[in-house]
Amino acid sequence: MGMEQQRGMNLAGATLGWPMVPGVLALAASSTPVWDGRFAITFVLVLAGLFIYSLYNVITKKYKTEFHRILHEVVMLYVSSAFMLVAVWRTFGQSLWLGSFLLILVIGTTVLSFKHRQYLSKAIRNPKQYPLIGKIYKAVLIISAVLGPASYGISVALDSYFEADTMLIIFAAMLIPFAYLFIVLSFPAVAVIKPQKS
Repeated sequence: MGMEQQRGMNLAGATLGWPMVPGVLALAASSTPVWDGRFAITFVLVLAGLFIYSLYNVITKKYKTEFHRILHEVVMLYVSSAFMLVAVWRTFGQSLWLGSFLLILVIGTTVLSFKHRQYLSKAIRNPKQYPLIGKIYKAVLIISAVLGPASYGISVALDSYFEADTMLIIFAAMLIPFAYLFIVLSFPAVAVIKPQKS
């Protein structure tokens, strides 16, 4: 088997394997803090769509083009971020205000990331020339460090309000900045890659 054929098989396998990432997060979101069959069914339908999309990319060999391969990864990361935030929302009692707040942040982050995708792409590729990405990473770590103890305090203060235990609340709170980081880093990946004309 030639090197090119082996690489093609590896890429095809990776394309079909990508739905496992949102799959694990969908399982977490379905069972956090308690199992909910309605969420599970919804996530299974979404995951089926993702698998069909992956299978389509393999059958049509679109995974061989850089644009389609990266676009596929962006879709998987974006859906994974959404599942992470659903897990967070469920952990904190599925309140309307929190759900609305997280959704507004998703929309805002998506719009800003897409609007500034060229600049973010340059910053990712040349971190020394563009210190923005380092600042984003630091901000994520600082926010996580603040959210951990803060969520512990909230959990202790509102002991009877949440169904989740304290450790689960802390873990869920620290997931928030990473979910948005995935969104911020998704769009720059396709910023400088143009679809190839067939």
